[in-house]
Amino acid sequence: MQKSENQIKRPIYILLLTVIFLSFFYLLPPEFEIFGIKVKRVEIFSDLLKEEQKDVNDEIDDLFNDNNGSGFLYEQSQNDVLYAVFPLPFLNEPPTSKLGTAVPLQGNLKQLKKFFEALKNSKNQKVRIAHFGDSIIEGDLVTSQIREELQKKFGGRGVGFLPITSQDVSFRQSMRLSFSDNWESYSVFTTNPKHYPVGINGEVFIPKGNAWVEYQTSYYFRRQKNFSEAYLFSSPDKNTKVKYTSGSKSGQISLIKKPNGVERTEIPVKGKVKKLKLEFPANSGKYYGVSLEEGNGVYIDNFALRGNSGVALKNIPVKQLKEFARYLDYKLIILQFGVNAITQRSLDYTWYKNEMLRAIKNLQEAFPNAGIIIVGVHDKSRKKGSEFVTDTGIPKLLRTQAEIAKTAGVAFWNLFKAMGGKNSMPKWVKANPPLAFMDYTHFNEIGAKRIAELFVKSLLDAESKAK
Repeated sequence: MQKSENQIKRPIYILLLTVIFLSFFYLLPPEFEIFGIKVKRVEIFSDLLKEEQKDVNDEIDDLFNDNNGSGFLYEQSQNDVLYAVFPLPFLNEPPTSKLGTAVPLQGNLKQLKKFFEALKNSKNQKVRIAHFGDSIIEGDLVTSQIREELQKKFGGRGVGFLPITSQDVSFRQSMRLSFSDNWESYSVFTTNPKHYPVGINGEVFIPKGNAWVEYQTSYYFRRQKNFSEAYLFSSPDKNTKVKYTSGSKSGQISLIKKPNGVERTEIPVKGKVKKLKLEFPANSGKYYGVSLEEGNGVYIDNFALRGNSGVALKNIPVKQLKEFARYLDYKLIILQFGVNAITQRSLDYTWYKNEMLRAIKNLQEAFPNAGIIIVGVHDKSRKKGSEFVTDTGIPKLLRTQAEIAKTAGVAFWNLFKAMGGKNSMPKWVKANPPLAFMDYTHFNEIGAKRIAELFVKSLLDAESKAK
């Protein structure tokens, strides 16, 4: 009679093989593709990682309060109190919510000096701000609220820079954008196999047939409901004419082919208008967007890079950035990224720090008159049992962003702390009315307004430290 083989070790072997297999996916790089398909890492060890022993907000405060060898040009103590130089009438209006608190800007505030000087003279000049971010600001979310509050105080009307086409047309409230379906688009955060020169927004658009785009204002924001100036940014491949229709007025603008560079062409709209349609000949050149404005004051351009961690900004050549700097002399650049960089596998964000430092260096070189503010990643929850808790990767990423600000010599705003710190996102989701969506990641319109209120107050409070 044949003896049966001992099977007791087989489950152990299977378990070991499973762990090895999953560990392979756990060790994959942050951005990994197989045959063009993005593969999400298996985070099997995330729950085993130790919780942070010290509150991340305290560690960040210590980082900026320690000036020994930091190279910063300012002095700050924990007892400093920042007073607003500019009155903030909008803060006297009924608050959006009681959640959140305006935390002071940290880091090198002296590099914001030119921005505050420009604000004081906003009646006589245009003060431009660039707001780069991920899906948190897509649809002009957050940006439009900051724009409205700053324009209310310092003047300016109009939404500023807009792309030729966009993915957020269904939920953008500050502007209605429609376009034909024969545009080809390339960008630094998707694909650009032919290496077309991209615009300040990291995108470029090419009409493959007789194409059109139409911009129409909305009544949602009082200071963005009309415009009296319009400008087209392009690099024509040949001498061509672009038709325009604005209200009862129509005509053509001439674009002249030049060897290199980006051209800004004024579109002669008449009076205060609410709609502008542009028609482009097929394969006539590379187009980047338009800017809709009205008089002197503040203009804040929304540049949302959906699904990106912010490192793609380094792929916009400095030469191209300088082309746009000839027309858009930004006095402030806001960088609001982080959600798409979060990982729980090793919590090592050295790669992110190095890449973002390169991107910031390029922006500093192209826009020497601009102060820069890094907005730290906000609270984002993941489900643990029956509760939603702060994502394990956030504390380390937040510290890394603070370190990036310190190394680059720019300012830092701790949105995580402003929200309420650890495990604050569930409070924003469950507020009445809610301030964030049930994905425990993205803010809704009310939450965006609250963030804008907190940011603008913190920004203007910092004026006294920027001298």
